[in-house]
Amino acid sequence: MIHAEIVNEAGKDSSTNTMSETSHQKEDKMVQNNIKTFNKKLYQNKIKIIQRLKRRNSKMKSLKVTQMLEDNFGGFPLTLLLHEHKSKMLHKKGVRYTNAMKDFAKTLFFYSSKDYKYVRKIFTLPHPSTIRKWLSSTECEPGFFEEVFLFFKQEVSKNCWLQDCSLVHDSMSLRKQLVWEPDKGRYAGNVDVGTGENSELATEALVLMIVSLTRQFKCPIGFFYVNKINSSVLSTLISTAIIKLNEVGIQVWNVTCDGAPSNLQSFKKLGCNFYMHSLNTKFTVNNANRSIEVYSIFDTCHMLKLARSSLAGKQIIQSNIGDIKWQYISSLNAFQNELGLKFANKLSSQHINYKNSIMKVKLAAQTLSSGVADEIEYLQQKGEPSFQNSDATICFIRQIDRIFDILNSRIPFSKGYKSPINPARGGNNNNPNYVQFKKTLRQLLYTKNIIVVNGNCSYYEIPGGDILDFRSEKRSIKKSTNNDDVFDELDVFGDEYKNLLYNIYLKEYTGEILDCIGGYIVRNISRKIVCPFCIDILIDGSSDHSFTKNINFTSFITRGKLKIVSPAVSLILKELEKSFQLIVVMQKKLHGNVKTNILMLARKNILTLQCIALPTDNN
Repeated sequence: MIHAEIVNEAGKDSSTNTMSETSHQKEDKMVQNNIKTFNKKLYQNKIKIIQRLKRRNSKMKSLKVTQMLEDNFGGFPLTLLLHEHKSKMLHKKGVRYTNAMKDFAKTLFFYSSKDYKYVRKIFTLPHPSTIRKWLSSTECEPGFFEEVFLFFKQEVSKNCWLQDCSLVHDSMSLRKQLVWEPDKGRYAGNVDVGTGENSELATEALVLMIVSLTRQFKCPIGFFYVNKINSSVLSTLISTAIIKLNEVGIQVWNVTCDGAPSNLQSFKKLGCNFYMHSLNTKFTVNNANRSIEVYSIFDTCHMLKLARSSLAGKQIIQSNIGDIKWQYISSLNAFQNELGLKFANKLSSQHINYKNSIMKVKLAAQTLSSGVADEIEYLQQKGEPSFQNSDATICFIRQIDRIFDILNSRIPFSKGYKSPINPARGGNNNNPNYVQFKKTLRQLLYTKNIIVVNGNCSYYEIPGGDILDFRSEKRSIKKSTNNDDVFDELDVFGDEYKNLLYNIYLKEYTGEILDCIGGYIVRNISRKIVCPFCIDILIDGSSDHSFTKNINFTSFITRGKLKIVSPAVSLILKELEKSFQLIVVMQKKLHGNVKTNILMLARKNILTLQCIALPTDNN
């Protein structure tokens, strides 16, 4: 019994010890698990803190980069760099393009798809298919663009510069062809003026566009496929366009086009009259209970080319003061070619044979310019037989030149006929006060002979932009240390050159043209030097008038800017011309030192003649 009790007590003690050990193990595991959980949470918190710091650092870097870009760049370059920085952070996934980037991409893709592909390799730009999807969202069918008129209606109240516009229309030649249009599933190429297609194939595309009068803004409002459009349809389209623009709040002040016969007849059907004795360039378009007054204006450049082509084609145009002849212009070109020098004009054989470059406006403007009129009048007064009885031609050329200058005025700082109209009274004030207006009007009532000095022009804003400064590197000319090596050829043939120089005689007009060129040179030199004694040597003040004994070409064409050169300068220019004729024209010496040889030969000849006395005063 006693032994059994001892055994039971021992078993109880062992089980108790086992249970206590198990509970301790559980507690240890729980503590270890808690420690692991705490360490894990601590590690996660550390990671979160590190990530927050990284994001904060990236934001700070981004802000620093943005601030640096804003400090050093501006405008679109800044937009492009910020877009590129954002695209690199997103790795080209989910990139959102701003309106500026969309406009840049569409414009570059419009000008050249190859250039767009090349630029797309450098910058992050949308795929060409994306651009085509953007463009396909708008229909562009023949007729007036309703989307454009809806845009005008929304913007005209915000932008006052959109309220005053000019309507411009012109036709462009098309290939006469019937083609398949895959996106529409039909054949296209027929005449369509907005009322449905015609069976006749189209040969031209008539485009109508508005241009703001106070802002650099233009936008097409519609187009039509036509085949030599007649004046009735054209006048109807013009009236419809003016009415539709007036309904959205845009006032059309004038319609501008070229001088085609259909355009002329359409203006006549609208109510214009182009006869000189009953000239009326204004017509009226009725819109509901309102009458819209619009003026017709022909394109200046096209009308200038028509005037040149008409004179060259007809050869003779009769006027009230005499016959206007193309012969005088061609004779002036032949006279200059024979002389070897040009008067103050740019006339050449390309201006006479203009049909190979009939679209170049500058050829027509240079042909009918004031310089050509001045030279013809000058040669007429000098008694040249080929230019007699040319008063009507001179008057015609000058009138065309002045009208073109008036209509071509675009800069408010221009001079002469290109200058804007500014009121001289009241301190050039556009808004005179009560007293200024009364005093000015009183003077106008008592003054009859008011001479308008300035021409008519309109003000246009000049948009600002980046200017690329292209600089050409100066060529380094190696100067010889020994002057004898440069002039060996002249020293060997010195006497021969001098004898040849004595036999060279310049024509009368050659000397006068050289004096005119010298006037430009002296004017530029006078601006850079301050010594009055030096200026007096260069300029001949006694003959600086057009009523001197002999008619001087410089005095004839000057408008107050050219200077009459002194006899010394005139002699230097003539000797330089004679040396040039001898070395380059006659001897055909075109080596590297030709300029230096010409200068030295002229210098030797001048010193030999001893026609001028050089000043000894070092001041």
